Amino acid sequence: MFLSKAGQSGTVAYRRKTCPECGGRKIARIMYGYMPIDEKLQEKLDSGKIVLGGCCVGPDDPGWECGECGHGWGRRRD
Repeated sequence: MFLSKAGQSGTVAYRRKTCPECGGRKIARIMYGYMPIDEKLQEKLDSGKIVLGGCCVGPDDPGWECGECGHGWGRRRD
């Protein structure tokens, strides 16, 4: 679930610190769509802060992915 900093539903995402499936702490935001990979994006990919989710975007695609078990959850941000 995405919560604003005040705890209300909103557009500012709160990132879970652990995976709801395995308890892992390597959590990445999933980015969808086609985008050119520049130096800044490559750094985030290399560090595991984000992962690419592909170009085909559906309404039920997850917004977060565990870097340890691969579990996806939450809602994607547009």
